[in-house]
Order: sequence, then structure tokens, then C-alpha cells
Amino acid sequence: MFAKYGSSFSGQGIQWSAQAWEAMLRPRIGQLPENCDPADIVAVLQGMLTGKAKKAMGGAFPVSIDDFFEQLGQCFTAAQYHLRVSQALEAGNFFDGVDYHHQAALAIQVFENLPHTDNSAVMIARALCFADEDTFVSLDLMVDEANVGNIRQWCTRYQRCVDVKLAAKRNNQLLVEQHQ
Repeated sequence: MFAKYGSSFSGQGIQWSAQAWEAMLRPRIGQLPENCDPADIVAVLQGMLTGKAKKAMGGAFPVSIDDFFEQLGQCFTAAQYHLRVSQALEAGNFFDGVDYHHQAALAIQVFENLPHTDNSAVMIARALCFADEDTFVSLDLMVDEANVGNIRQWCTRYQRCVDVKLAAKRNNQLLVEQHQ
């Protein structure tokens, strides 16, 4: 079923807003055979909830897929998601638990979940700069110059630089091992 391709939703993290999670799952739900019982689909969706989302939706038993996503959206609004992202940035834990190599991809995904404003772009740029200021500065990027038109390109450039740094580190380790 589509759940194997989906991702869980906790309502706590910064990776998914409720709206983005729904947008990711809707096309997959649409590909299911027409004879699938909506109640079964809702049961699978409820099984994909974790943390606060599971607790918030635990007592709710929506009978349709639309009702499920409507209730989820009421419990976890876009404004709450934006606040969670802002708080993670201000606390300096935006990338906690995220592998260095995947930070730019997460930054793009989070940006896609936020309102596409220059302020959102600056927030994402600030997170990347905080994570690795040397890489950010070496690319001659200025946080306050981030905007909707350039943030994706900046994330891509940042990722390429990270890839080069990681490759150089691996090569240095190989050279050290060879000379021992």
C-alpha cells in the first residue's frame, strides 16, 4: 500500500507541515484502486501518525480521507509549523540529528513547506550559515541577501561545497592510512 512510500507525521518536527504531508500523500492515495475502502485508508493514515499528531488525532475517527486531512490541518496549522521552524532556528537546533550531507536537502524541503517569502528564504539561509559558517562564507553568500528567487540555488551550491569538503576529507583519510 502507499504507506510504504510515505513518511510518518509527528506534528513536532520541521521536516513536514501537515499540509505538505497531505500534498505528498494525496497523489499516492489517488493511485489506489477505486474499490479500496476509505475507512481502511484512514486507518493506515492514522497508523502513520506519531508523537503529538498521534495523540491529537487518537480519539478522532474520521470516516473519510478528506475529514482526516481536515482534522489534521486544524490540529497542526501552517502558522504553528512556521513557528516551529522559527523556534528551531532561534534555538540553533534546526539541523539537530541531520547528517551534514543532508542539511541542504532538508533546508530546501523546509523552505517548500513555508510561505514562499523573502523572510522564509532568509530564515533558511541563516540556518545553513549557522550550521557551517565557513562553507556559507566561502561561497560569498550574505544571509540578508537571500530571497525567494535564489534560495534553492544557494542550497544547491552549499550542498556541492559540502560534497567537495567531505570528498576531500575522505581522500585525506585514505592518504594518511596509506602512509601508516
